Amino acid sequence: MFHIQGKTFDERLASVAELISKKKHIVVLAGAGISVSCGIPDFRSKDGLYNSLNYQELGLTCAEDLFDIDSFREDPRPFWKFVRMNKFASLDPGKVQPSTSHMFLAWLDQQHMLLRIYTQNIDGLEQAAGVDKDKIVYAHGSFTGATCMKCKAKYRACDIASEVQAGIPSVEPVCCGGIIKPNIIFFGEKLALNISHKLEEDYKKADALIVMGTSLSVAPMSKLVGYLPDKIPRILINRDVVQVMKSSSQNNKQSEFCLFDACLLGNCDTITQAIMNKVSNSNAAAEDMHHSGIFVDDDNNGTWLKNQPRESVLLFEGALLSVTDTAEAALPPQNMIVHCDHCENEIKGSIFCCKTCFDFDLCGNCYPKVKLTHAFGKHDFEIESRLK
Repeated sequence: MFHIQGKTFDERLASVAELISKKKHIVVLAGAGISVSCGIPDFRSKDGLYNSLNYQELGLTCAEDLFDIDSFREDPRPFWKFVRMNKFASLDPGKVQPSTSHMFLAWLDQQHMLLRIYTQNIDGLEQAAGVDKDKIVYAHGSFTGATCMKCKAKYRACDIASEVQAGIPSVEPVCCGGIIKPNIIFFGEKLALNISHKLEEDYKKADALIVMGTSLSVAPMSKLVGYLPDKIPRILINRDVVQVMKSSSQNNKQSEFCLFDACLLGNCDTITQAIMNKVSNSNAAAEDMHHSGIFVDDDNNGTWLKNQPRESVLLFEGALLSVTDTAEAALPPQNMIVHCDHCENEIKGSIFCCKTCFDFDLCGNCYPKVKLTHAFGKHDFEIESRLK
């Protein structure tokens, strides 16, 4: 287990940077926070999409309906209107530039330290920054393409960009008149199978995990933190402390939460630039600017730590430290609609989860039969109650 070393802030940051520089198979879980400085809002912060969206202007009953698959099927026009009003790199290449955080991911790749990026973002800026496309897994899909929901005809983003920007309420294909849906995962849809397969493959190789710019409030990708091997160090780069519960198969550990070995809190761009500077040991003036910060002691400790040991936390500009009540300090709600991997129906009752595979779930009807054939009957399952 990794422990931050050093007495000063700079020494502790150097300790984290040295750890990262020695890794060759880093897995990154990235969220909307790394694109905020590009002008793309996140979802759940005070100034995020769900709190700032004029959903009534779009004809929606609530902000969450924007990415709800049932709402899209019923009427895709509000979604496409939203797309026209906002920036998406794949629809208008060059209009949105990658952030320092995206360049950090490309830097990890260039330095041969990156195994895989699992991004929850749909903006395509990881690839725009120069990350090898084979090392990017778009967990929630991307705007790089679209598909007809009726005949499954495929379209590139550039094929539909002009129609979207021209103000057409919904993009109708020439194929069959069906609804065009971007290749993103809406709430109510199951993740693509390749995501689970990649994670199970990467499980054997990963030597570190970096979680950046995410509230970890959307399952099943939030489970990645607890899924990867316990022995690898986990580093958080985020504005505030986040956490997820361990599964029952991990309850032999001291804490019921998946904790991080290092929490670097503040603006993601500031933190990632500081790490790159520290590893390259160049641009001393920039180092002085980016490395200004503090570590946590008894004087600035608070409920915002959310069970995270204070010695693991470094505070940069932009860190969110205040928690006004215990409700805010609690775990974020997990937004999850679970589908059975056998019958593909939404699971309404207890969920039977494979303890070996990532995101393989069965309903009560399918479990007795499928458990005997799944992985030749060698994998154990655990039962989880359906989250409300």
